[in-house]
Amino acid sequence: MPDVSAREADEADDADPTRVRDRRDFARELSLLRERAGLTVRQVAAKAGGYGAHSTVGDWFAGRGLPSAASRGLLVRVLQACGVADAQSLEEWLSAWRRARRSPGRRPAGLEPYRGLASFQVQDARWFFGRRELTHRLVARVGRLRDRGGGVQLVVGSSGSGKSSLLRAGLMAALRAGELPGSADWSVVLCVPGARPVDELAGRLAALTATSQDEIAATIREDPGDCAAYAGRAVESGGSLVLVIDQFEEVFTLCADGDERRTFVRALCAAASGGALVVLGLRADFYAPFLRLPELVTAVQDAQLAVGPMNETELREAITEPARMAEIDLEGGLVELLLKEVAPRGADRAAHNAGVLPLLSHVLHAAWHQGNGRTLTIAGYHAVGGLDGAVANSADQVYDALSPAGRETARGLLLELVHIAPDTADTRRRVATAELLARHGGDRSGEAEDVLDRFIAQRLITADADSVEISHEALLTAWPLLRGWLSTDRAGLVAGRELAATAAAWQRDHHDPDALYRGARLLAAQAWAAGRGLSPPVRAFLDASTRHARHRTRRMQQLIVSLGILLVLALGASGLAFQAQRTAAQQRDEALSLKLSAETGALRATDPALAAQLSLAAYRLVPGPEARGSLLSALAGPYATRLTAHTNAVYTAAFSPDGRLLATGSIDRTLRL
Repeated sequence: MPDVSAREADEADDADPTRVRDRRDFARELSLLRERAGLTVRQVAAKAGGYGAHSTVGDWFAGRGLPSAASRGLLVRVLQACGVADAQSLEEWLSAWRRARRSPGRRPAGLEPYRGLASFQVQDARWFFGRRELTHRLVARVGRLRDRGGGVQLVVGSSGSGKSSLLRAGLMAALRAGELPGSADWSVVLCVPGARPVDELAGRLAALTATSQDEIAATIREDPGDCAAYAGRAVESGGSLVLVIDQFEEVFTLCADGDERRTFVRALCAAASGGALVVLGLRADFYAPFLRLPELVTAVQDAQLAVGPMNETELREAITEPARMAEIDLEGGLVELLLKEVAPRGADRAAHNAGVLPLLSHVLHAAWHQGNGRTLTIAGYHAVGGLDGAVANSADQVYDALSPAGRETARGLLLELVHIAPDTADTRRRVATAELLARHGGDRSGEAEDVLDRFIAQRLITADADSVEISHEALLTAWPLLRGWLSTDRAGLVAGRELAATAAAWQRDHHDPDALYRGARLLAAQAWAAGRGLSPPVRAFLDASTRHARHRTRRMQQLIVSLGILLVLALGASGLAFQAQRTAAQQRDEALSLKLSAETGALRATDPALAAQLSLAAYRLVPGPEARGSLLSALAGPYATRLTAHTNAVYTAAFSPDGRLLATGSIDRTLRL
């Protein structure tokens, strides 16, 4: 009988690229792959790259570095040298490499006291300052929801107010740390809606219930009320489920399917009624659309928390406390300068604009990396562009270092990461990394990855395992170049988003032909799509619309030809009918003429006048020889006519000797000549 434990141990030593999440994972699995192949690092380097590759490859195996986009070819040769032969396995390893490149572990080593434009995550709670009081208030409100047996809490604030950081590094970290009795054992999960919020929610519940995501999503779409049962199964007896829905505005910006949006909302309300504690984070400028969701409006009637601007004490804490924990010195006057820069501008302002918080965080992050590592100085603050220019300065540095082709790629990538709608403010947009690179990389996928990585390194773009997004909406307004692109391309971007939404609806409706573009709309979409990278659904939709339009054109052409043929046949038939009618009329006239000519012969002796009239009528119908002969005969002989001058009977008549006059006498003794 085989040794099962030995076999399991042997399998555990097999390299598995699906286990890779960061740089250390990649180095571990790559080393396992090399050891399985029985090769040393030097041997692998010799097979893969020859002279000069040993140091580079050695760093990969040791976890000191990751292959860059430019080193992709060398990585492929290393994998092949270690025995990765088939295309599927090679792609799995390349996917693992891409995940590792975008993991948080790729950020600069060492302390990171300031987050830049990125939100604070749960693991960043030790660096999260300035919101202690607001965090306590939010935790207390969640505690009251627990006491009531579930419910919904709304957290609303303007862009840049720190809602995401409050929810993650504040609320979630506090609950996991046990700030509420027993909360350390609760299931506290984060969900960001995206374009398919029901799928996102189902994925979080699936991880807690050992049920497949597809099964949960299908069940919820069939009956959103069933979400209560899944929420109940997600926690052990006595525990609680906390669903933190951050960036809830995505149900309006990214989710174009109204049915999906309503199902998601009803599922959340069902979960809350079943005991779950649901916390929603919403941008203030989407409060009006939120009010059009009656179920949630009722649920949060007495459970709304506003995230306003920080006061001076909180701002000072957010600046100084991370520096204290990281043992960083702040040059005298720097804190006061920052507080002055952040202070309200204008007599009508009582507090700073909440949107300056990400700018403050970024300028501190940039100054920290610009400095010597131990002191933040006023000169360093100005060197990175100050509060108003640091974001633009960082973005310009990345952009200016790119090649012309790289800059064009950067423009396409960044615009793809912005959601534009005609009636709401621009917002950032999460996009699957593979999909984004496929659209904008093409034959230069390595260059597109390199461009993306440069913006990630500066924390202007944030990446997780399989998607990327702009770190904060502040980049959309603080970087003039991006702001100009958005202004110039707005009409095209809106058209592109509408096209993507229509394509998604077309796929959901099982390729309904009535949803396809046609006419001027199709021509406009084709013009916009020319030369652009398109997602597979959009490309399929446009191709189907084009084929449908061509089919319609061919059918129309065939119809026109058919109608033309029918018209010719109809005209021909009309001509033949007209000719037949003319022939029939001519034959009828000839027969009548012959008949009249024949009758004049019998009438000539008794009524020569009538005979003459009939002969003339026969000749006018058809001047044939018979009619002509009959007419001449009638005219050659004398014929009687009626004299109508008398009013009574005529008894006598006499001709003059020359035969030119006729005298008649009547019974009334009258005479007429």
